[in-house]
Amino acid sequence: MSPHQRQRPHRQPHHRDPLDHVEDWPTLLLAIRENPATLLGRESISTLRDVLMGFGLAEIIYDVPHDVLLHGFDLHAFERWCDAQYNPAEEPLHSFDLALRAADHDEAAGLHQWIAWAGEYLTQTPPDNA
Repeated sequence: MSPHQRQRPHRQPHHRDPLDHVEDWPTLLLAIRENPATLLGRESISTLRDVLMGFGLAEIIYDVPHDVLLHGFDLHAFERWCDAQYNPAEEPLHSFDLALRAADHDEAAGLHQWIAWAGEYLTQTPPDNA
C-alpha cells in the first residue's frame, strides 16, 4: 500500500449493536442489563434513573407521537408495585432509591437490583400496551 492510499478501518466481524433488538421497554432494560456501561456510560442506578426520567421528559417536551413511544412497561404502576413489595414503612422513596438502599448504596449493585425487580414485576404483570 502506498503512503497516499487510505487504509479502511478494521471492523470486528461479530460486532453487534446492543440496541439492535430494542422494540419496547422490556427489551431496552434487557439490553441495559447486558451492557450497562456501554448504554449508560457507567454501571449506575442513578444514571439509569436519569436516562429513564430523560425519556419521559423528552416525550413531553418534544410531543413524541404515541406510535413511536416505547411501550411494555408502566413506570408508575411499577413504582406502586415496588412500594407494596419493598417499602413497607411507606417512606417517600422512588424505586431507584429503594434499590440503592437494598444494595447498601452501591451504584452498580443498585442498578442490577432495580433491573431484577423490573424483571420480577414484568413476569407478574401483563404488558402495558397503552
